[in-house]
Amino acid sequence: MSALVLIKLFAIFAVVAIGWAVARSGRLGAGDASRVLSGAAFYIFVPALLFRTSARTDFARLDPRIVVAFFVPTVAMLLVVYATLRLAPRRARRRRRGAER
Repeated sequence: MSALVLIKLFAIFAVVAIGWAVARSGRLGAGDASRVLSGAAFYIFVPALLFRTSARTDFARLDPRIVVAFFVPTVAMLLVVYATLRLAPRRARRRRRGAER
């Protein structure tokens, strides 16, 4: 294994060990420590990683097929969910009107 891989692997284990030690020490408050750590990871670290990755991406060399393969199904699913949620209240109102008669 190269030294770069070992350094990165060590960094991952160090971050996990620090999180475990902080959770065990009780410094995260009276609540559930795993909930606090997962919230921090979800709301702080993942967006920071996505921003860093996006900032380093060379969009000029990015294959357009990859972009299409991601965005077409994503937008299609977004539209399906939006239409479903938009039509659901109308269906519920129609059911209530039919039950009142």
